[in-house]
Formats: sequence, structure tokens, C-alpha cells
Amino acid sequence: MSGLVVDARAQPARPTFLRVLWAVLVGYLGGALTLGILAVLLDALGLLPRPFLRPGPFAVTGAWSLDADLVAALTVILVAAWWIRATVADATPAPVSCGVVTLVVAATGFAPYLALRPVALTGVVALPLTTWLVRRYAVGRTLPLPRPSWRVWAALAVLGLLVFASYRAYHPLNSFGTGIGDGSRGHFRVVSLHNAGFADLTILHVEGGVLGSGGWSVPARLPYTVRARSGDDVFVYGATCRSRTVAITFSVLGRTSTQQFAVPGTACRS
Repeated sequence: MSGLVVDARAQPARPTFLRVLWAVLVGYLGGALTLGILAVLLDALGLLPRPFLRPGPFAVTGAWSLDADLVAALTVILVAAWWIRATVADATPAPVSCGVVTLVVAATGFAPYLALRPVALTGVVALPLTTWLVRRYAVGRTLPLPRPSWRVWAALAVLGLLVFASYRAYHPLNSFGTGIGDGSRGHFRVVSLHNAGFADLTILHVEGGVLGSGGWSVPARLPYTVRARSGDDVFVYGATCRSRTVAITFSVLGRTSTQQFAVPGTACRS
């Protein structure tokens, strides 16, 4: 009987729901700050696309783009899970399973982001749900799995960066929004493209618009070279209230690729 009492006392009590809630909130803020700094660095190197698609960041056009998207998703999940696990571990003497926290973050924080509005969901549902699941299943639990060494994590990080950066190097075009104007050919929308890579690219074909030469609506002769860190405009003629898609086929670093850009429509007049 005394042995049972000793064993019961030896088990550390779970922290309160509010304490775990605060730890999860601080963990999410720490993860957001870390990911924000990482995003600024990647953007300075031209590795982040614009526009940033959701769930993206890249439009899935094959296995390569899907792998780059998976790298981005895993990075977000692992960084947030590491922070949450660290802050919850500071709130309790009991062990906190990093694996369980990662699964919880993926299920309650990232998976809903694929289909639902992230701000509303995070504030109303995801935060308390994450807190309850972490407190119930992660605190006081350790999974019987080997813990990877820092060398394994470093190798995985390098591999992920290579996949992400290699896809971006061969798909370097960014779109900085659209504008509306009138010309001799009627109404048009302007898609401002920018070559964010460190290599020149040659535009071979434009579907859905007309490539302007030097920022003017004078059609450029194809193939047309866009210098690294520079850009040109694509003009989309026709009714501005209709959504369009512009497909740019180009060659860069010896490989031919195609990127598509959505051109949203304006309010239609009756």
C-alpha cells in the first residue's frame, strides 16, 4: 500500500489547462518569429515566390513542385512543434513528447490551413484544441522511438534546402500584381513579372497575354531574354472583368519550364 502511495506521489501532476494554453501560445509566437526571420532571409535570396499560394507556396505541377511544398510544410510544422514542446516542457517537470506535439501541430495547426481561413480557425478552435491534445497526450509521455542525432537533422535540413532552392532556381519568376489601362487595342491588364533568380532566363512562349518590350506595350520578339534581378510586363487584352491565366514558357540554366500566373478580374459592369 505504501509502495502505491510512493509511486503515485512520484508521478508529477499535469499543469493546468490555462498554463499549457499560455505555453502553447508562447510557442506559436516563437515559431512565428523564427519562421518570419527565415522567410526574410529566403526572400532576400530570391527563394520565396510571389504571389505566395495557399497552401503552396508553389503551384503543384509535378513531383518536383510537390516536394518543394512538402519541405515548406514540414519546416513550418517542425519549427512550431519545437517551440511548443520547449515552452510546455518549461511549464511541467513531466516529460513532453516531441513526436506527439508534432502530430498535434500538424493535425490542428497546419492541416486546417489547407482548406480553412487560418486566422479565424487559429483563434477560435486550433489554439484550445492544440492545448487540450498536448496536455492530454504529450505531457507525461515518451514515444519508444530513437531520437535522431544532430547530424541526421543537419543532413535532412540540407537535403530539404536543396530541394526547395533547386526548384526555385528553375522557376524564378515572380508576379507583383496587376494594373489596368487603356490603349489602341482597348482595355488591358498589366502583369508585372520579375526574374528573382541569379541567372538570365529566355522567354520562349507566352499564352494568354502579350509580352511587352522594356515595360511598354510594344510586343517583344520571342525568344526574349530577361536579365537576372530585372523584369518586364505582360499585357492581357480583353474584358477586364474576366479572370485569366497567363502561362510563361522559358528556358533557364539549360532547362525549359512553365509558370502560370492568375490574373484576377475586376468588378463587371452591367
